[in-house]
Amino acid sequence: SELLKSDLMILVITPAVLHSEEVKREIKLAESAVSASQAQTDLTRQELIFNVISSYYTHLRLNSVVEAGEALVRSVVESRRIAKKRLDTGRAAPLDLLRLDARLSTAESQLRVARNNLERTVAILTALLALPPGTSLTVAGELTAVEDLWNAESARRTALLKRPDLTELRLEIDAQRNRVGIADSKMLPSVDASAYYGGVAGNDGTTTDDAKIFISFRYPLYTGGRLGAEKRRELAKLRKLEARLDAAERKTLAEVDQSLVELSSTRTRLVAGLRTIALAAEALRVERRKFSGGRGTSNDLLFAEEALFRAKNEVASIKADSQIAEAALRFETGQLQAPLE
Repeated sequence: SELLKSDLMILVITPAVLHSEEVKREIKLAESAVSASQAQTDLTRQELIFNVISSYYTHLRLNSVVEAGEALVRSVVESRRIAKKRLDTGRAAPLDLLRLDARLSTAESQLRVARNNLERTVAILTALLALPPGTSLTVAGELTAVEDLWNAESARRTALLKRPDLTELRLEIDAQRNRVGIADSKMLPSVDASAYYGGVAGNDGTTTDDAKIFISFRYPLYTGGRLGAEKRRELAKLRKLEARLDAAERKTLAEVDQSLVELSSTRTRLVAGLRTIALAAEALRVERRKFSGGRGTSNDLLFAEEALFRAKNEVASIKADSQIAEAALRFETGQLQAPLE
């Protein structure tokens, strides 16, 4: 009733803006930014998984080095015992015992270094897994070589399709194309519309309707070259991103090929390494028997022990390289996921 006594009553005022091409591109631009952020998150996650896997197999390799070092120390200790016994009976020269003492000191030093390196990998794994300081971490597992075969062409195709960093670049290119479109749309005509509805109430109780619709048409006849320069700038950024994507794809394919070669080479190296271990073990057995019987020298015995030590370490490195190369392939093809267990 109070409202009817007033001279003017505004019932509705509704502005409306027609959705232009510029607005649609702004929406696509925001969607691309969200997707690119997700791709970057996926890349960071896979990098973390790869670093954990690499550190894990490095730990297993160093653990094998420690085991080989411990075996070497035991072997040298046994050889020294034999040399001491021969020296006491006058069948060996003091130089033989001195050589073995020096070799034992070197082997023990190498073993300490290997154990220190092993402890460092535990610390690295603890940090990568974000475990609280002081957490006792036990790394278990058997160091084995990869047996699965990879199809090179399939790996290359998968890398181009699933690599998160390539996906991120493509999304950035899509976003930049929308920026170019936005810059281009600023040079085109635009239409805005708004609607107004109101009413005027008189003292006699009558009401008069009042409705209006406004349509605004704008066209940039002259901008001093600013809009054209803005579009050229956005186009230049687009070309730069496309060049980055092209270079990134070539780099990705090169990395995939390199990892495939590395994984393939580990198979041949492993066969040769296992054969070398068998030969070195047999040579050491023969040299130890000769040395015990007074027919061999301490030098030959030391060479045989060192050869077996190196062969074991080489095989451990080959197995670790095999696993890390496969993890690298999974990372490079965008397929690296955390194990379920």
